[in-house]
Amino acid sequence: MRLLYFGRLAEVAGTRGGEVELPAGVATVAAARDWIAAGNPALGEALASPTVRAVVDDEFAADDRSLKGATELAFIPPVSGG
Repeated sequence: MRLLYFGRLAEVAGTRGGEVELPAGVATVAAARDWIAAGNPALGEALASPTVRAVVDDEFAADDRSLKGATELAFIPPVSGG
């Protein structure tokens, strides 16, 4: 699966993402957040913000969204502009 981070999340992660093999028990967006947090607590804290949105295969997704068959999971923080 391709895992992507945008904005400040990429800064906290130290990467914009890449290919990962999710463990068998990671079946939802929420479980992916927990798995990421276990490996990088600072990133986990950033992903826990209620304003960070998950996108699964180009569609915004709730935390209970299944990752079965998904090819991409992205996390997007709020964006401001002017």
